[in-house]
Amino acid sequence: MSTNNKQKLTVEEEIKAYPPTHIHTTEVNVDKILFAWEFKNLQYLSFIHGVRLSPKFSSKNNANEKWCISILKSESSLIYLQPWLVSSNRPEVHYSMRYCVRCKDGTEILGGSGKNVYSAILGNTYVSTESMKSAYFSFKSPYSTVTILCLLHIINSIEDIPAWSTKPIEQEDLSKLLETSQHSDIALVVGEKELRAHKVILSLRSDVFAAMFEHKDMQENMSNRVIIDDLSESTVKEMLHFIYTGKSPNIQAMAQDLLVAADKYSLKNLKKMCSDELGQHITKDNAISIAILAYQHSDNDLKTRSLEFILENIDDMCKREEWHDFYVKFPELGIDMLKMKAKYMLE
Repeated sequence: MSTNNKQKLTVEEEIKAYPPTHIHTTEVNVDKILFAWEFKNLQYLSFIHGVRLSPKFSSKNNANEKWCISILKSESSLIYLQPWLVSSNRPEVHYSMRYCVRCKDGTEILGGSGKNVYSAILGNTYVSTESMKSAYFSFKSPYSTVTILCLLHIINSIEDIPAWSTKPIEQEDLSKLLETSQHSDIALVVGEKELRAHKVILSLRSDVFAAMFEHKDMQENMSNRVIIDDLSESTVKEMLHFIYTGKSPNIQAMAQDLLVAADKYSLKNLKKMCSDELGQHITKDNAISIAILAYQHSDNDLKTRSLEFILENIDDMCKREEWHDFYVKFPELGIDMLKMKAKYMLE
């Protein structure tokens, strides 16, 4: 058959036939601030002209950037809400705002979805027409005391994460080196077992190993032995297999232990693989242990997924034996769940 007569593959078929060998990620870094402002004797606001500002607040990740909420009464008997950027190292900051106005008895006068992204100019109290349309309520409410809840999503930066190859480099040759220990110059000591490896390969994959072998006065570099007393032999073997081949055949059964190892030795690709594996298999039996693991090893995506699962199944989860220790020993996770619940209430 002539080459010209061959049927062309569709884009979907071509992707399946030739999967991408490099993955590139662009991440938008966002801070979240939930601010509550109680306003008493609301009915007298009709006699106040101009802008009223709330106390200043900031996110825990950027204490130098100060915000407040401005209230502006219009001539048409409406009250407009607007975030005001009081101080910042940046002249302009982009944000979105979700809000609700809640009365003392829990009744909500109005809530806003905050789907649009707006621009805050440093020191500018001007209320944009578009944001005014999405954040206003009437001061003729029968309730004298209300609480204004504002959830700000502040865009900090847009980061390009370098592409990494999903295709192992010289897989067969490196696998052979690992199996035969030929020309090995370092031993990973786990209990009584010595696992032979190569400094140059470990250094290429891991910044931790690279720093360890770079300094001549490091004990590991002088003795050519790395003592590992906090990981099991099987975990270290699987980690080495990944370092040499880019694959982890036993990741499903060992994901939690491997995530610990990957975090310790800065194996970012392996950590991401473990996080994805655990995130896809969260159950009532493992949700709490995964949440704790994610918290201890700074995996925010996995932590969020596990806490969302716990919230969705809260009636069953709080009856589990490990629930009390979870709340007592890790109060930060309990606070995170409360914040997530408050966020859902605003949506």
